[in-house]
Amino acid sequence: MRTPRTTHRIGRFAGLLAVASLLLAACTVDIEVERGDTIPTLRAGERYTLDVTPYQRSLRSGATARIPIDLNSADAEGIFVVATAGDLRLRNPVSGTITASSSTGFYFARGERGIEGASVVSDLAPRAIDASVRTSCLGPCVILRDSDRSDVIRSRTAEVLIENPFEDRLEVEIYVFAQALDDRSEPQNDTRSGADVLSGTLWGALETIGDVDTFELADDGNVTVHAPIRVDGGPESNYLSLEVEVLDAEGSRIPAGQVGGENPVVLRPDQSHTFTDLFDGEFVRVKEASGHRAAAAEYSGFRVVLQETVGLSDRAR
Repeated sequence: MRTPRTTHRIGRFAGLLAVASLLLAACTVDIEVERGDTIPTLRAGERYTLDVTPYQRSLRSGATARIPIDLNSADAEGIFVVATAGDLRLRNPVSGTITASSSTGFYFARGERGIEGASVVSDLAPRAIDASVRTSCLGPCVILRDSDRSDVIRSRTAEVLIENPFEDRLEVEIYVFAQALDDRSEPQNDTRSGADVLSGTLWGALETIGDVDTFELADDGNVTVHAPIRVDGGPESNYLSLEVEVLDAEGSRIPAGQVGGENPVVLRPDQSHTFTDLFDGEFVRVKEASGHRAAAAEYSGFRVVLQETVGLSDRAR
């Protein structure tokens, strides 16, 4: 595996003075990944904490490291940017727009919505997850999907910004790599035409911002959706809430009174809901409730269960 190289901006004396002035004024360190270097790709059985060489940085209080990365070499559906600490932002280098941000391994969010206050972050470190599991976000992280049409993906480049919001110096490792998403149905199941066929129990995860998971019933029955489970008993705010709705075969929302009284329904972490009297060929659609958040599969995973029934109501198909 090739280790990304860095280039240091060393030039004439005037150039050094300009860089020094920038550092003093903005507390920003520029580290450029040489264009053409590959983003490491993890194979089956590999783990990023063991098999990807991190970028190691030491940041004084208030400082930000800027790391340009080239996405052209990413050859897996998921593009992962993971830090061990700090405030992580992913920025479009052309427009300057912050695409996504995170202060915790539990979730990331659109724009600046993923940044938490330093006093809060100390309670947002993921717990009860094996630190060697390859898909765990051990700290702040952002996951992109190569099929997304975001500004960052279109430009094929991005800037990783990692800021130290704490009073003490921060030692941080940053991992950038490509690997398959845990939800292997992506991106096909975003639409009804690519929906997963539900005949028993299926699992889904909302690993990228704006992700939608769609399931098509293979039989008549009741469908129960189980929201993400709080694996460590932490506050609900650490986990995603879901918005779930059922659609008829043509893609129209079924009236709530015909499917148990609610449609759509919002599920907070640890909650579940059962839609009743659904027919084969109808759909269950799941997305993140706020429209701004996503999370690694450990924290965004949910279950959809079809229980076949007989003697359904005689509502019109």
